Amino acid sequence: MEPLTITSPGNVVKAEVDRARSVLRQIFELSGLSQKALSRRLEEHACSGTNLSRLFTGKAALRLEHIVGISRALGFHPLEFFRIVFEEPEHPSPFLRRLADLIAPRGRQPTPLRPFVERDEFEKLLRKVAELPRVIEQLLREAQGQTLALPIVSRHPPPLAAPNAPPAANPVRTAQGRNR
Repeated sequence: MEPLTITSPGNVVKAEVDRARSVLRQIFELSGLSQKALSRRLEEHACSGTNLSRLFTGKAALRLEHIVGISRALGFHPLEFFRIVFEEPEHPSPFLRRLADLIAPRGRQPTPLRPFVERDEFEKLLRKVAELPRVIEQLLREAQGQTLALPIVSRHPPPLAAPNAPPAANPVRTAQGRNR
């Protein structure tokens, strides 16, 4: 019988923070920078005093300023970090829709979440993919009857000269003009 495990909201949040910390550490390691170099860059982004060793090992709390500062210092947008760590929801939550309705200017519809690829762009891509077989068939028909001028390449290398053979008819001249 399997033990009953209860997942409390606190455990879920801790697991998500641990995942964010792990991803941030992996991105840092992939950057090739030393902790000292990253610390200098963090100072440029007003995020000084961060002990990266303690932060990456979980001995220091991971705060939003760390995520924003490290993201900027490594040259990417913090939103890109969150997209790596968290899955995009299929649909906005009811709370987010209500919130968007409240804060959207009067008379203007709230901006919906943007898909990764716009619908019309996606439909254009689908049409192009659907046309590929016809285009390939047309190219094949056009290629029939045309001969390609390819060099003839022997599968076998030329025979080697015998060890005691006389020198070649066309001697190689050296830089000083003498025959070899």
